Amino acid sequence: YQRRVHGIDAYARAGLIVEMEAVFQEALAKGYQLSAWAYLSSIGVYARIGSSEKMEATFRRMLAEGVQPNLRCYHALIAGLGEMGELEKMESWLYHMLSKPGTPPDAALLHAVILACVGKNNRMALDVLQAHLPFRLTPTRASCLALLTSICELSDLEEAREAWRIISALAPHPDLVKVFVKYLIEHGEPQEAEALRQKAAHFMTEDGEATDASTI
Repeated sequence: YQRRVHGIDAYARAGLIVEMEAVFQEALAKGYQLSAWAYLSSIGVYARIGSSEKMEATFRRMLAEGVQPNLRCYHALIAGLGEMGELEKMESWLYHMLSKPGTPPDAALLHAVILACVGKNNRMALDVLQAHLPFRLTPTRASCLALLTSICELSDLEEAREAWRIISALAPHPDLVKVFVKYLIEHGEPQEAEALRQKAAHFMTEDGEATDASTI
Protein backbone atom coordinates (compact mmCIF):
# COMPACT_ATOMS: atom_id res chain seq x y z
CA TYR A 1 0.00 0.00 0.00
CA GLN A 2 2.70 2.49 0.96
CA ARG A 3 4.59 1.77 -2.25
CA ARG A 4 1.49 2.60 -4.25
CA VAL A 5 0.92 5.84 -2.36
CA HIS A 6 4.54 6.87 -2.85
CA GLY A 7 4.26 5.85 -6.50
CA ILE A 8 1.27 8.12 -7.03
CA ASP A 9 3.11 11.03 -5.44
CA ALA A 10 6.36 10.35 -7.33
CA TYR A 11 4.66 10.08 -10.70
CA ALA A 12 2.60 13.20 -9.94
CA ARG A 13 5.71 15.19 -9.08
CA ALA A 14 7.38 14.02 -12.28
CA GLY A 15 4.34 14.90 -14.35
CA LEU A 16 3.94 11.28 -15.50
CA ILE A 17 0.17 11.36 -15.60
CA VAL A 18 -0.49 8.06 -17.36
CA GLU A 19 1.69 6.18 -14.88
CA MET A 20 0.16 8.02 -11.93
CA GLU A 21 -3.37 7.18 -13.07
CA ALA A 22 -2.45 3.52 -13.59
CA VAL A 23 -1.14 3.14 -10.02
CA PHE A 24 -4.09 5.11 -8.68
CA GLN A 25 -6.66 2.93 -10.42
CA GLU A 26 -4.82 -0.27 -9.47
CA ALA A 27 -4.87 0.69 -5.80
CA LEU A 28 -8.60 1.43 -5.91
CA ALA A 29 -9.33 -1.78 -7.83
CA LYS A 30 -7.57 -3.81 -5.11
CA GLY A 31 -9.72 -2.21 -2.45
CA TYR A 32 -7.15 0.11 -0.87
CA GLN A 33 -8.49 3.30 0.65
CA LEU A 34 -6.07 5.96 -0.46
CA SER A 35 -5.25 8.86 1.82
CA ALA A 36 -6.22 12.46 1.21
CA TRP A 37 -2.58 13.12 0.32
CA ALA A 38 -2.73 10.63 -2.58
CA TYR A 39 -5.81 12.39 -3.93
CA LEU A 40 -4.11 15.75 -3.41
CA SER A 41 -1.19 14.65 -5.60
CA SER A 42 -3.58 13.77 -8.41
CA ILE A 43 -5.63 16.96 -8.07
CA GLY A 44 -2.44 19.03 -8.13
CA VAL A 45 -1.28 17.41 -11.37
CA TYR A 46 -4.63 18.01 -13.06
CA ALA A 47 -4.55 21.61 -11.88
CA ARG A 48 -1.15 22.09 -13.52
CA ILE A 49 -2.38 20.79 -16.88
CA GLY A 50 -5.66 22.71 -16.67
CA SER A 51 -8.02 19.74 -16.52
CA SER A 52 -10.93 20.92 -14.39
CA GLU A 53 -12.96 17.81 -15.28
CA LYS A 54 -10.34 15.43 -13.89
CA MET A 55 -9.80 17.61 -10.83
CA GLU A 56 -13.48 17.47 -9.97
CA ALA A 57 -13.78 13.77 -10.82
CA THR A 58 -10.87 12.95 -8.50
CA PHE A 59 -12.32 15.06 -5.71
CA ARG A 60 -15.74 13.43 -6.10
CA ARG A 61 -14.12 9.99 -6.05
CA MET A 62 -12.41 10.92 -2.80
CA LEU A 63 -15.75 11.87 -1.26
CA ALA A 64 -17.41 8.72 -2.61
CA GLU A 65 -14.66 6.59 -1.05
CA GLY A 66 -15.36 8.19 2.33
CA VAL A 67 -12.03 10.03 2.51
CA GLN A 68 -12.22 13.35 4.35
CA PRO A 69 -10.60 16.10 2.25
CA ASN A 70 -8.15 18.25 4.16
CA LEU A 71 -7.76 21.99 3.63
CA ARG A 72 -4.95 21.49 1.11
CA CYS A 73 -7.21 19.31 -1.04
CA TYR A 74 -9.89 21.98 -1.04
CA HIS A 75 -7.31 24.68 -1.74
CA ALA A 76 -5.85 22.79 -4.70
CA LEU A 77 -9.29 22.22 -6.21
CA ILE A 78 -10.84 25.62 -5.57
CA ALA A 79 -7.80 27.76 -6.35
CA GLY A 80 -7.10 25.61 -9.41
CA LEU A 81 -10.60 26.15 -10.75
CA GLY A 82 -10.23 29.88 -10.15
CA GLU A 83 -6.99 30.03 -12.11
CA MET A 84 -8.74 28.27 -15.01
CA GLY A 85 -11.56 30.82 -14.96
CA GLU A 86 -14.12 28.21 -13.85
CA LEU A 87 -15.67 30.67 -11.42
CA GLU A 88 -19.07 29.03 -10.95
CA LYS A 89 -17.44 25.68 -10.15
CA MET A 90 -14.94 27.43 -7.88
CA GLU A 91 -17.74 29.13 -5.97
CA SER A 92 -19.76 25.93 -5.64
CA TRP A 93 -16.86 23.97 -4.13
CA LEU A 94 -15.97 26.86 -1.82
CA TYR A 95 -19.47 26.85 -0.34
CA HIS A 96 -19.28 23.06 -0.13
CA MET A 97 -16.13 23.43 1.94
CA LEU A 98 -17.65 26.08 4.23
CA SER A 99 -20.65 23.82 4.88
CA LYS A 100 -18.48 20.99 6.19
CA PRO A 101 -17.30 20.73 9.81
CA GLY A 102 -13.57 20.46 10.25
CA THR A 103 -12.67 22.62 7.26
CA PRO A 104 -12.65 26.22 8.53
CA PRO A 105 -12.25 29.09 6.07
CA ASP A 106 -8.71 29.97 5.14
CA ALA A 107 -7.29 33.44 4.41
CA ALA A 108 -4.94 32.21 1.67
CA LEU A 109 -7.78 30.43 -0.12
CA LEU A 110 -10.07 33.45 0.23
CA HIS A 111 -7.29 35.58 -1.28
CA ALA A 112 -7.06 33.25 -4.29
CA VAL A 113 -10.84 33.20 -4.78
CA ILE A 114 -11.20 36.99 -4.63
CA LEU A 115 -8.36 37.59 -7.08
CA ALA A 116 -9.84 35.02 -9.47
CA CYS A 117 -13.11 37.00 -9.49
CA VAL A 118 -11.73 40.55 -9.74
CA GLY A 119 -12.78 42.21 -12.97
CA LYS A 120 -14.57 39.05 -14.15
CA ASN A 121 -17.31 38.63 -11.57
CA ASN A 122 -17.06 41.24 -8.83
CA ARG A 123 -20.53 40.36 -7.58
CA MET A 124 -19.39 36.83 -6.87
CA ALA A 125 -16.38 38.14 -4.97
CA LEU A 126 -18.63 40.29 -2.77
CA ASP A 127 -20.96 37.36 -2.11
CA VAL A 128 -17.97 35.23 -1.10
CA LEU A 129 -16.73 37.95 1.25
CA GLN A 130 -20.19 38.28 2.77
CA ALA A 131 -20.32 34.52 3.33
CA HIS A 132 -17.12 34.83 5.37
CA LEU A 133 -18.48 37.55 7.68
CA PRO A 134 -19.72 35.07 10.34
CA PHE A 135 -16.26 33.50 10.50
CA ARG A 136 -14.58 36.83 11.32
CA LEU A 137 -11.82 35.98 8.87
CA THR A 138 -9.74 38.92 7.75
CA PRO A 139 -9.03 38.81 4.00
CA THR A 140 -5.74 40.10 2.67
CA ARG A 141 -5.41 43.81 2.02
CA ALA A 142 -4.16 43.09 -1.51
CA SER A 143 -7.24 41.13 -2.55
CA CYS A 144 -9.66 43.66 -1.03
CA LEU A 145 -7.79 46.56 -2.61
CA ALA A 146 -7.88 44.90 -6.03
CA LEU A 147 -11.60 44.17 -5.67
CA LEU A 148 -12.59 47.63 -4.42
CA THR A 149 -10.53 49.34 -7.12
CA SER A 150 -12.19 47.22 -9.81
CA ILE A 151 -15.66 47.91 -8.44
CA CYS A 152 -15.01 51.65 -8.27
CA GLU A 153 -13.93 51.57 -11.91
CA LEU A 154 -16.88 49.51 -13.16
CA SER A 155 -19.85 50.17 -10.87
CA ASP A 156 -22.35 52.92 -10.13
CA LEU A 157 -22.53 54.74 -6.82
CA GLU A 158 -25.03 52.43 -5.09
CA GLU A 159 -23.13 49.29 -6.09
CA ALA A 160 -19.88 50.84 -4.91
CA ARG A 161 -21.46 51.77 -1.57
CA GLU A 162 -22.65 48.21 -1.07
CA ALA A 163 -19.20 46.92 -1.91
CA TRP A 164 -17.63 49.32 0.58
CA ARG A 165 -20.03 48.21 3.30
CA ILE A 166 -19.07 44.57 2.85
CA ILE A 167 -15.34 45.07 2.35
CA SER A 168 -14.90 47.57 5.17
CA ALA A 169 -16.64 45.20 7.61
CA LEU A 170 -13.83 42.72 7.03
CA ALA A 171 -10.81 44.88 6.19
CA PRO A 172 -11.13 48.55 7.26
CA HIS A 173 -7.63 49.44 6.13
CA PRO A 174 -6.61 53.08 5.39
CA ASP A 175 -5.55 52.17 1.84
CA LEU A 176 -9.08 50.99 1.12
CA VAL A 177 -10.53 54.13 2.66
CA LYS A 178 -8.39 56.25 0.32
CA VAL A 179 -9.76 54.44 -2.72
CA PHE A 180 -13.37 54.91 -1.68
CA VAL A 181 -12.93 58.51 -0.54
CA LYS A 182 -11.45 59.34 -3.95
CA TYR A 183 -14.35 57.57 -5.65
CA LEU A 184 -16.94 59.51 -3.61
CA ILE A 185 -15.32 62.84 -4.44
CA GLU A 186 -15.17 62.00 -8.14
CA HIS A 187 -18.87 61.09 -8.06
CA GLY A 188 -20.02 64.32 -6.44
CA GLU A 189 -20.30 63.18 -2.84
CA PRO A 190 -17.76 65.39 -0.99
CA GLN A 191 -19.70 65.41 2.30
CA GLU A 192 -19.91 61.63 2.41
CA ALA A 193 -16.23 61.48 1.54
CA GLU A 194 -15.32 63.86 4.38
CA ALA A 195 -17.44 61.91 6.88
CA LEU A 196 -15.68 58.73 5.89
CA ARG A 197 -12.30 60.44 6.09
CA GLN A 198 -13.03 61.55 9.66
CA LYS A 199 -14.30 58.12 10.63
CA ALA A 200 -11.15 56.60 9.20
CA ALA A 201 -9.11 58.46 11.81
CA HIS A 202 -10.22 55.73 14.23
CA PHE A 203 -9.07 52.90 12.02
CA MET A 204 -5.85 51.23 12.98
CA THR A 205 -2.96 50.51 10.66
CA GLU A 206 -1.42 47.07 10.51
CA ASP A 207 1.20 47.98 13.11
CA GLY A 208 -1.34 49.34 15.56
CA GLU A 209 -0.89 53.11 15.10
CA ALA A 210 -3.96 55.31 14.74
CA THR A 211 -4.46 56.89 11.34
CA ASP A 212 -4.72 60.67 11.10
CA ALA A 213 -7.70 61.77 8.98
CA SER A 214 -5.58 64.39 7.24
CA THR A 215 -3.43 61.69 5.67
CA ILE A 216 -6.38 60.08 3.87
